[in-house]
Amino acid sequence: MIFTKSKLFFYLLFLACLMSCSKRNGKEYYSNGYLMAQHYYNMSDQIDSSTFYSEEIENLIVYKTYYQSNQIYKKNFDLDNRITSEGYISKSNNRVGKWSLYDKSSYLKEVHEYFEIEEDEYLNQSWAFDKSGDTLFSKSKFVEFLFNKDTIPLNEPLRAAVYLRANLFEYEDSGFYVLLSKGYENNLEEKFANEKKIELDTFYSLAIDSLNAGVFDSEIDSKYLVPFGKWFKTNGDKTLRGIAIEYHKEKLKDKDSFYIEVNKTYFEKKLHVKDSVVH
Repeated sequence: MIFTKSKLFFYLLFLACLMSCSKRNGKEYYSNGYLMAQHYYNMSDQIDSSTFYSEEIENLIVYKTYYQSNQIYKKNFDLDNRITSEGYISKSNNRVGKWSLYDKSSYLKEVHEYFEIEEDEYLNQSWAFDKSGDTLFSKSKFVEFLFNKDTIPLNEPLRAAVYLRANLFEYEDSGFYVLLSKGYENNLEEKFANEKKIELDTFYSLAIDSLNAGVFDSEIDSKYLVPFGKWFKTNGDKTLRGIAIEYHKEKLKDKDSFYIEVNKTYFEKKLHVKDSVVH
């Protein structure tokens, strides 16, 4: 085949377009010939979103992913192409942050909050709802925080409190406390990787720490309310990390020892410490 310059130009343009279109709509297939995945590319030739299909049922969508900066958003689907759950995943494919879960009528039935603890997925908190959207406390487990400020001067401590709003253990001999890293600053690493390696400070509930009882509403259950605080030595942006722990203690039969069951709620708080010196 002989091309003139003009025909060659249009032919190369056609090939470039064909390659570009193929790249922007990349497809992968299972060994049985069924479509496995379809990837959609943005103008920078990076994957913008992907749709993944079942290997057993042709063209049945299993889940979709959307790539947003350094995060991946995922939607899972059932056999009738209804969304069953959605939320963010990490690069390790762990669920992170708050995930929404839906029933077969597409009502929001639960919200789950996940943390990555070391490299593992951890169900941190959960909220269950009825069809009206009201919280079902007996089927939930979550805490509520009160922080006095998001910005504090260097010469003042952060003052805070956490209340166990929906608990797991409905026992008389149960309680609640908070762990922070000992000393100034936050020494708990990202993903709480050094939780078992550093010394931690314990903050007790008002049922034990009665000195702070007068600050809070007397109608609040004192054994589930924990005041805590932290000093900082340097100014700047900070991330405070801690662990709120609900526990149930039960004496073992015919023994003098106790069995203790615990449930942890991890938390992170962004704050700013400003220089307290006025120039």
